[in-house]
Amino acid sequence: PTSRAGHPARTHIPGLAGRSVAWLRCCEQVRRCCQNQDWVIVEGEKGSGRSRLAQAVGQHVKPGRTVRVMRAGTFPNAASFVAELAAQSCDQDFAVVIADVDDIDKDTLEPITSMLAARAGHGWIAATTSGATPAAAITKLLLPLFAHTVRVPALRHRIEDLEELVPLLLRDISRGADVKMAPEAMHQLSRLPWPGNVAQLRRVLTETVA
Repeated sequence: PTSRAGHPARTHIPGLAGRSVAWLRCCEQVRRCCQNQDWVIVEGEKGSGRSRLAQAVGQHVKPGRTVRVMRAGTFPNAASFVAELAAQSCDQDFAVVIADVDDIDKDTLEPITSMLAARAGHGWIAATTSGATPAAAITKLLLPLFAHTVRVPALRHRIEDLEELVPLLLRDISRGADVKMAPEAMHQLSRLPWPGNVAQLRRVLTETVA
């Protein structure tokens, strides 16, 4: 559905901010995948908010559900990662975000794929990638398990979203304090290229508040 202005109808997803057409479109696409339990690849530059988007959507579609963001690099070995992923996806209505699958080595990828294949048709999984040409092992083993790919725009391509994104980040950084960005400072933020995307913006705001 579209509004009278021709923009996608907006669904408010707690924890996310932005009003640009590209951002709203990708939010709606991920939401639809989650509702239909279609596993989805969330593609985009690092720091662009891929994992946060998928996690927020999973919690929004079924309030009260815990949606775990998992990164293979934070586990001591492949076996522990696969075991935890299996534990998180053991029921019929699970939701899990696997972050940065293009950074997972082949030895870890093979047992992950075998375990996920056994979960096909149950629950919901979103996997994030950088959008670069994937390794042959990922293309062969992992990608066939996912029905859709959604591209998250880089921050420089949705710079108008700063008006909502900056206040959201400031509330989080200051733990709810009434901290605001002066109009001149906001104008300066809108002129920057943000190669590190939302993650870089958050670091800049954190340092500024400090």
